[in-house]
Amino acid sequence: MPRRRIRFDCKREPRADRDGTDVPPRRKCQINATIPVSAGAQIPPDRGRSPPTGVISGRTGFASPVLRYDAPAMEHPKESRHVEAVERVVPWVEVRPSAPGRFVYKRMIRAVSPDARPGQVVAVYDRGGQALGCAHYNPHSQIALRMLRAGSPGVDEAFWRDAIFRAAQLRVETLRLPEMTDACRMIHSEGDGLSGLVADRYGDVLAVELYSLGMYRTIERLLPLLHDACGTRRHLVETSARVQELEGFQAKAIRSADLPDELKITENGVRFRVSFTTGHKTGFFCDQRENRRRFAERVRGGEVLDACAYTGGFGLYAAVLGGAKAVTCVDLDEEAVALLRRNADLNQVRVDAVHADAFGYLRQMQMNGRMFDAVVLDPPKLVFGLKDEGDGRRKYFDLNRLAMPLVRSGGWLLTCSCSGALRREEFVQMLRTVAHQTGRAAQLVELTGAGPDHPVRLDHPEGEYLKAAWLRLT
Repeated sequence: MPRRRIRFDCKREPRADRDGTDVPPRRKCQINATIPVSAGAQIPPDRGRSPPTGVISGRTGFASPVLRYDAPAMEHPKESRHVEAVERVVPWVEVRPSAPGRFVYKRMIRAVSPDARPGQVVAVYDRGGQALGCAHYNPHSQIALRMLRAGSPGVDEAFWRDAIFRAAQLRVETLRLPEMTDACRMIHSEGDGLSGLVADRYGDVLAVELYSLGMYRTIERLLPLLHDACGTRRHLVETSARVQELEGFQAKAIRSADLPDELKITENGVRFRVSFTTGHKTGFFCDQRENRRRFAERVRGGEVLDACAYTGGFGLYAAVLGGAKAVTCVDLDEEAVALLRRNADLNQVRVDAVHADAFGYLRQMQMNGRMFDAVVLDPPKLVFGLKDEGDGRRKYFDLNRLAMPLVRSGGWLLTCSCSGALRREEFVQMLRTVAHQTGRAAQLVELTGAGPDHPVRLDHPEGEYLKAAWLRLT
């Protein structure tokens, strides 16, 4: 391969420090380089910046200059800037240096082999040709690569089987969840090394939710493995409209011919009906199992308000296991409230089920001078991303500002957020501000998260989405 011919054109430019004071000038160097490209790959058109020559990225001394390139905004980038030929497994994607993690965003893609297609498993390499692993590839998504395996450039049937059975073993043999419930999370996406795949078991039904194009194109071959590992025989596979929009594809639900409209589950002795026709997400929220049990223990004999009740999780636990004197459950979803009433009948307890907006109901309770021994807030996801970040944070603030004055002295406010974009520190700071503005002295007794069937990989902290703050008010 011919040598690169590089010419440095350098000049000194004045610069200023952050406070505006002059500092010694630094060199600004341009490199005019002829760089050979791999056969079959293309260098994309520029975005109005310099031609495909680099600018030294601020390094001085004796280190070799580092060429910095900004990835063009392309639907399916096909480029290569390799100086040396490296034998690779195809299809492949080359990425920029970044912190280790399960997601590689579109801006971090340097090059893509011409044969890479959306939804495929691709080998992932760094600039030097080192194999970083393999991933599901989707150029239409901001998350262009969802890592599946580190080090190895591909996956086979043994990989899928090992990952699925390892996840099932955690729930069944290690956590021994079947002893307390017939409903649990069996596959937790990145937490189990299967990015884009969520699977909940309800009796003999596996409710699957997909979050990526790659998993949508893989799921039918995985269903027999999932049933074998999870001990199920029927399934429902769905992809939300929001995910389809973000991932750039259209999906159809996949369901067993004999899938029931609903079935009954038992969790710590409390019974629930799970609907597969009107339910949210996979039909039930297994992530709050441990928090529901704690809540029942802490509200014994009291008056309880569950302000975002869905089908009655916290409220029914308080009535059945906590022996609460009175339980009020509120939700805006009329079908959920109807199922909540049926769940109360199923457990033979009395619950006041109210079809209302939580914000309006809390305001009305303040006007009526009502007080409760415990209030629980478990709203749906309110912060989805940067576009709605401000609005979502305001809703969390307003909801807690309305609820905190309703708690009697010595009582509990259990307030939750399932928005991964809202960090724990931000959530607690928001509650601190609410307590100050409402004039309540609040103790943060505990800050919990999802149950152990929702594991979080250390290289994917974004998976720690659920926050449950236990506030004791005085």
